[in-house]
This record gives sequence, structure tokens and C-alpha cells, in this order.
Amino acid sequence: MIQKVISKNKSNSSKAVISSENIKYLELPEVLYQLIYHHSFRKQFLKNEWSNLPIKPSDKEHLSHIDTRELVKMSNQICRELLYGKEFGKSGLIQYFSNTFKCLSAYGQNAKFIVQDFMESEAFRDSRDVEFAGQGISLEEAFYLYLSQNRIFMSATKKNRFWLQHDFLKSLLSLLVINQEPNFRVLSSLIQQNSVCYYSLPLYPSSFVSLIHPKLLNKSNDNHKVCFLYAASSDTFVSGPIHEVARDMLALNDIASIYSEGINLAKKFNITFNDILYLAKKLTTLGLLKDN
Repeated sequence: MIQKVISKNKSNSSKAVISSENIKYLELPEVLYQLIYHHSFRKQFLKNEWSNLPIKPSDKEHLSHIDTRELVKMSNQICRELLYGKEFGKSGLIQYFSNTFKCLSAYGQNAKFIVQDFMESEAFRDSRDVEFAGQGISLEEAFYLYLSQNRIFMSATKKNRFWLQHDFLKSLLSLLVINQEPNFRVLSSLIQQNSVCYYSLPLYPSSFVSLIHPKLLNKSNDNHKVCFLYAASSDTFVSGPIHEVARDMLALNDIASIYSEGINLAKKFNITFNDILYLAKKLTTLGLLKDN
């Protein structure tokens, strides 16, 4: 019931700014939202440090009747399910972003603390995992956006950025295999769509691709870039190194258009027309091109 009230007023809420001269109080639904999802806000509330919180005096009587043990239990359960997944539901962030959490752990970042901080972010607020919030972004994209804004993590080493991007694209496009018409919005410019699939074709250093695709050669050459495909058709997820011409071919959408543009594509990428035909057939077989 609390979450229904929160979400109904979600769009009208704003974060508080407290100063000695001016206090911008939060509306009650926003207070309840922060009590459930914001660890720092809840911590002060439980310590009875209400003078430091932007709570209206008129709301304090109502809030004093909250069962604090149930509040903590609910919040911990939400955090746990985000991290590890529901018992009979989907997997949690720690599995979807397994490589990313290993990178975070290497820098002494505790997984639980990361998720608690994520729950306080605007990215999480915009996700569909906030119940009754309408059509938000996926939890996977929300977590990707959240960590993308972590300058320390992103700048520590280039591989952190690559691992985060890899985990995000793999998890979201795997999800899109069974959700070709998803009940969430996809905002990332990394992900494109034609009439039969979603796909992404980032460029990675070959040294990184060798970690996710060990058969690749040139393992130590960071100057050599490799086009890496992630794609979700209606029945399968596909990933692996591919020629850059695939970007143009998938954008053309169907096999007839590729036959028509094949000679121009071959000249553009300095390959043969037979190479175009071979790749077109392969992409069609995988369900990533429309077969006219």
C-alpha cells in the first residue's frame, strides 16, 4: 500500500535542500519512498535524528507509528532481491553484472553497499523495479547508467568500462530475446533495432575481446579494434566478433536490400561481394535479417 502511494505521487516529488534559513519539506509519499529505498535517509530516521530530515512537523505524528522493524525488513529484502534475485524469479544484479562486481571488489567495493547506493540514485528511481511506477527503464540499464556516472570506477582502468558495457549489453539483450515487445523503455544509444532483432556493435580492443572470446588472436594488441556483436532475435541471443560491415547490413534490415547494396558495401569495406553474401546468409540464418 505504501508503494502505491509513493508511485502515484512520484513525478511530483523532489529532493530536499536543507539550510539553516530555508527548509524545503518533502511531501509524505516522497518521505515514505526514501524511507524504503534510501539507506542514508532511513538510517537517520531510525536514529530519531528527525531534525536533520526534511519532514513536515504535521507528518511526524503519522510517521511515529511506523513499525521500524518491518521497515528495515522490507528494505533489506528489496536490496537482497536486487542483488541476488527472487527465490523463484529472475537472477539478480550480481549474476547479470558478475564481471563488473569482480572489478568493484578488486577496489574494495562491497556489493551490498553498492546496491544500497544504487537504490538512492535517479537511475533506480526511473527503473521499472520501482513498483507501480509505469513504464520505466530496465533494472539492467538503470544499474549501467548508475555505474557509468561513477568517475572513480570508470577512470580507474579502461577495462572497467568495457566490462560494465559487456555485462550490460549481454544481460539486456538476453532479456530482449523473450521480450521483443518489452514492458520497459530502452534508452541506450548502444542498442539499435531493425524489424527482426535488437543489436549492438561496439568496438573493443582485441586484448579485451580475447578475455570474453578466448579464440581471438592478437591478445595483447590494444591498437587493434574488434567489432563485437550482441543481438537478440525472437528466439536466440547471439554474441561474438564480427566484421564491421555487419553494422551496415543490420541497418539495411532485409536480405533483398543487402543484395541491392552488396557491391557498394564490398567497395566501402574493401571485401568481396561473396563475403557480403556469406555474411548475409549467416545473419539471416541467425534470425537477425529479414528473409524476403
